[in-house]
Amino acid sequence: MHWGWCLGALLLTHCSDGGDATTPQGTAGSAPTAGAAPTAGTAPTAQAGQGGAVATAGSSATAGSSAMTGGAGGSMAGTSMGGSSNGGAAAGSGGGGGSLGAAGQAGGGGGGAFKLTSSEHVEGAVFADALTCAGVGRSPALAWTAGPAGTKSYAITFLDETLVTKGDPNGYHWVIWDIPAATLALPLNLPAGASLTSPVTAKQFSPANGFDKLPANAYFGPCPNAIGNTSNIDTYGFTIYALSVEQLTGSLNGVKNIEAAIKATTPLATTALHGTSMAKPN
Repeated sequence: MHWGWCLGALLLTHCSDGGDATTPQGTAGSAPTAGAAPTAGTAPTAQAGQGGAVATAGSSATAGSSAMTGGAGGSMAGTSMGGSSNGGAAAGSGGGGGSLGAAGQAGGGGGGAFKLTSSEHVEGAVFADALTCAGVGRSPALAWTAGPAGTKSYAITFLDETLVTKGDPNGYHWVIWDIPAATLALPLNLPAGASLTSPVTAKQFSPANGFDKLPANAYFGPCPNAIGNTSNIDTYGFTIYALSVEQLTGSLNGVKNIEAAIKATTPLATTALHGTSMAKPN
């Protein structure tokens, strides 16, 4: 009989990343005296910092110098006496600009494509024994790029996709969620516990299992040959979700149910890291 053990779900939280701001000075030319309106079309154009957008003071701006705040992935707002110019570009997933925002409002978001990586595992490779029931079953270090604008938390599932595709509930191994948006990595060998405060803030869930010698609510690694003289090779995947909520709600009492609650939030972005295993308990 083919077992790929799990049914876990986890616990987690979030916070968001802003770009570095620089404050270049707009070339104002000669500053008009207060109250004197420059001729339409002659308002100076200020240059944004790296990653910013150019904001134009407007043809009817009244006197006064405009302070521009820009920067990589930041915002740009020009204000003058009697009015304000368009805001700088909001930093989108590319980190270099997006739609115009209100004056003075900075955009949030990441600096490129949403991607999940690990220093212990590369996409499509065989999972090292140390990450499975053939070894100590520790969780790998995971890192990811910042999610798109509006990301307030992250959630990660770990599933035996071979079993899940067959409708086998044992394919649901582990989930960690409510990871703050400012957190962009999980360290190697996370501790067990339904609610973590160190080394990261998060919630996690998994069923107890004797194969990795770990309790419930801990990373549950690959173990496709847990019972019997089998030589199954299963495909597993870590999937990370960028969520628009700080805390997950719903039925949070099993990996499958928690995954459903994650998907019910309509994630802003998702990406995965896969691998295979034919691990047997050591």
